[in-house]
Amino acid sequence: MADEISDAMVRVEAVDGKVDPISVSLDKLTTSVNQRFEKVDEQFEKIDERFEKVDERFEKIDKRFEKVDERFDALEAALIEQRQYTEFAYGQLDKKLGAGFSAVRADISRVEGKLDANISRLDANISRLDASISRLDANI
Repeated sequence: MADEISDAMVRVEAVDGKVDPISVSLDKLTTSVNQRFEKVDEQFEKIDERFEKVDERFEKIDKRFEKVDERFDALEAALIEQRQYTEFAYGQLDKKLGAGFSAVRADISRVEGKLDANISRLDANISRLDASISRLDANI
C-alpha cells in the first residue's frame, strides 16, 4: 500500500506540475481579460460622457425652441390685437364716413332746395322783365 501511496503522490506531483503552469497561464489570461474589461469600461465611460453632452445640447436646443415658440405666441397675440384694433378703427371710420356722407347729402339737398328756389325767383323775375320789355316795345 505504501507503493500505491507513493505512486499516487508521484502522480499528484505530476498533476501539480502541470496545474501550476496552467494556473499561471490562467492568471495571465484573467489579468489580460480584466485589463480589456477596464479598457471597455473606460470606453463606455467616454461614450456615456458623449451621450451626456449630446443630451445637454438637445436640452439647449429644446430651450431655444421654447423661446421661439414663446416669440411666435407673442407675435400671434400681437397680430390678433392689431387685427381687432384695425377692425375697430375701420368700424369707427365707417361710422364717421357714413355720418359725414349723410351730412353732405343733407347739405346738397338743402343747397339744391335753395338753388331751386332761386331759379324759380329768377324765372319769375325774367318773366316780369319780359313782360316789361314787351310793354315797352308796344309803347314804342
